[in-house]
Amino acid sequence: MTVLAVGLLAAVLIFVVAHFWIGAIVVTLIAIGCVASGAVGSPAQIGVARHPEAVSDAETTVWLSRNRSWLTLGDDDPSAMAVELRSKGHARRLADHRFPAKVAGRLEPGQWVVVQIGQLTIWPAGRVQAGLTQGAFRLRSDDLSVLRRLRIRGPGGGPGSKGLGKF
Repeated sequence: MTVLAVGLLAAVLIFVVAHFWIGAIVVTLIAIGCVASGAVGSPAQIGVARHPEAVSDAETTVWLSRNRSWLTLGDDDPSAMAVELRSKGHARRLADHRFPAKVAGRLEPGQWVVVQIGQLTIWPAGRVQAGLTQGAFRLRSDDLSVLRRLRIRGPGGGPGSKGLGKF
């Protein structure tokens, strides 16, 4: 991630020095898109990973809220601290169990953190938030299959949730 950011910045500088303005503008727009989409982490998040103010232990659980995957840090309920996962693949791998994790950074709402689960390092898509939205449900690995994504709500979506039967 850092290599991508440095590479994009170096490309822009080379294009500017060479007076290749169209190339510099295109690479700058790509760099802005990478930062805005989360492909490159926030500089503040990279700083937290390099020099964390605190490192804490937490149990993690994957939840789905408004079609986005979230990792709760602490209690196994939607009111626990949570961070949005960047990847549905991470969500699918972590969905069926609770895992112990190391959390680099302050585990408070509005703070950046980096999560280490075993050998997997997770760079959340956003800052820590206090709890999930109403209607969030615990994710199962098969909830991210194509057929499961077609339904309106998940199996844990509360009373009256609709599904596709035995898929």
